[in-house]
Amino acid sequence: MKIKTDQATIDALKVAMKEMDGENKKIRVLMVGMGWGGPRYGIALDELKDTDYLDASNDVHFIMDKDEYDEVGDMEIIKAGDGFSVMKIGATGSGC
Repeated sequence: MKIKTDQATIDALKVAMKEMDGENKKIRVLMVGMGWGGPRYGIALDELKDTDYLDASNDVHFIMDKDEYDEVGDMEIIKAGDGFSVMKIGATGSGC
């Protein structure tokens, strides 16, 4: 599993984790719903489970359910305004 990100995003995630007392947790990448353009993804603090893949290549560790990852593949997380944008690598926007 690979999560693509940049240093500004890593720094912002570390600040957010500290503010939520989640410094010892992992960042879970997950599908949070469906929209016109397809699945919507988000992030949450969580613990590593036996059914997860782990990406420990950054200063923060990302986890994702193995079945969900096998369906969608690698993801990208970037700082966007006051939050974060989570998307499948190679995804293109679509609409009506």
